[in-house]
Amino acid sequence: MMGDIYRSARNVVAFLGPAMDNSSVAMNLINNISCFVEVDFGSGLVKPSTGPNAEPGWADMHEPLNIERDRLLALFHLIHREWFERLWIRPEVGLGGSRAILLCGHDSIEWSSFCRAIFVLHRRPLAAPSVLDRDELDSLRDRLRMADTVALYSKRAFRFNNLRRQVARSKCSDQRDRIYGVLGQLRGAAQISIVPDYNKTVAEVYIDATQKNIRLLGDLSVLWQCELRDTATSDDEFSHLPSWVPDWSSPLFSASVHEAQPPFFNQLPAFESMNDSILRAYGLRCGTVLHVARTFGSSLETADDTATAERVREVLLSIKGHITKADNHEHIIEAFCRCLWLNNFNTRWLPALPHEAPFEESLNLTRTLLDASIPISRAIFLPEASRCLDKLRIACRDRALFITENGHLGMAPDCVSTNDEICVLFGTWKPVILRSISQTQHRVVGGDSYVHGPMNAEPILGPLPRNLHGVLDLHAAVGGLKSAGYREVDTGRIVDVDVRVERFLGDLMENGVLRDPSMRELETQGVKETFMKAGIKIQIFDLV
Repeated sequence: MMGDIYRSARNVVAFLGPAMDNSSVAMNLINNISCFVEVDFGSGLVKPSTGPNAEPGWADMHEPLNIERDRLLALFHLIHREWFERLWIRPEVGLGGSRAILLCGHDSIEWSSFCRAIFVLHRRPLAAPSVLDRDELDSLRDRLRMADTVALYSKRAFRFNNLRRQVARSKCSDQRDRIYGVLGQLRGAAQISIVPDYNKTVAEVYIDATQKNIRLLGDLSVLWQCELRDTATSDDEFSHLPSWVPDWSSPLFSASVHEAQPPFFNQLPAFESMNDSILRAYGLRCGTVLHVARTFGSSLETADDTATAERVREVLLSIKGHITKADNHEHIIEAFCRCLWLNNFNTRWLPALPHEAPFEESLNLTRTLLDASIPISRAIFLPEASRCLDKLRIACRDRALFITENGHLGMAPDCVSTNDEICVLFGTWKPVILRSISQTQHRVVGGDSYVHGPMNAEPILGPLPRNLHGVLDLHAAVGGLKSAGYREVDTGRIVDVDVRVERFLGDLMENGVLRDPSMRELETQGVKETFMKAGIKIQIFDLV
């Protein structure tokens, strides 16, 4: 009902409270910035506005922002207001759309203008070390991150498979509202058919929402929000929540691993059966964790560039000696680099995403950090080092580097432990950590991971040629990640087709599994059945 009210209202006014702490200065700063930029909230691309007073420099996402101390402090106090922490303000401004207005004292600004300005303020570096002290700067960045989450998802709407991250720090008195409170902005909510029922317990609400999402979509992407819980310290109600059901009552701060659905996976069954306790999921086992480096936790969140580089070097050198797989030294450096940044670089997207870390500069920084003879003071002054380290801090939050028994490097949630299994579940298509429960066939879900090797269907199709790297379609990112093809390293040219597929189908024909090497023949024979005939070891994992 509230959704209908907000959608049909002539205007929606969100009141931040009375004027105080130079709030007029902050509102004026936000309004000014919003006039100079246009933001595509779907793709994340920023361009200069086209008005008569346009200033193109505001849309340069690489250039540090020069803002005076009093204006930054006024901005800090404004976005530090409790209003930004409340869950129920999400539908207020999200469903109000272009009719939503933000009011503080007697100052007002259109919600769309606020969103544009916060998008830029959060993503552009601040030239503020000499203006704010370290604690002030860290606190400002933290609040910008929170305000940006409110703004961004009021424009994009929520995705069920990433909801726990999207509402991570929002507060509500009833934990059932972490589902019910965002239904009006949740993509596919009508199809999922979640009906608010406050007679259910919180755990029952979460289990019901998860099951309905899995059955509707036929995939297990909801598992991307799961992580191992400490049952000894968990609330009694949540200690019995299946590990494959996200606990939306607790925040998830780790960054997402971005990966498009590989070829064939949409034709593979995600699960055999599901009840309130057990999810029987299809997939492949890719390896076992052999060694785990010290976890990053939240230690980098408030660290400056020097402390970040020192901490990362310590972790890299501690795990480097455990690499036994014979490989080219440069390939090992690249593996470390892609793990540390979760392979999320500006050129991973098509078109390139300017505010993400540049790959070549990140690779050079990784190479330097792996060489203990090079002083840290030199590393942090490499080109783009500060920008790269900013993105690294985000990627490493609550994660840990690990090595598998077959020599693959990976980055997993910091709950990862020796002997955990690395598996690719067909319904998730990203490697996930599974942990066996002793003396049973059951496993618990430890979270999604980046593993340098078993990504992009490599356990089935084999590795990509080294001159090709997968790219993601930026314009499709809001609706769900899709491949934009493969970029040739030397030329930058985009190849539309996965060159491994033709070879794979040809091998199936040569081995007598298919009559001809075509997708049509594969679909006729059944993808799962064909894979099993070919000796691909598909397993059923009993997740509890």
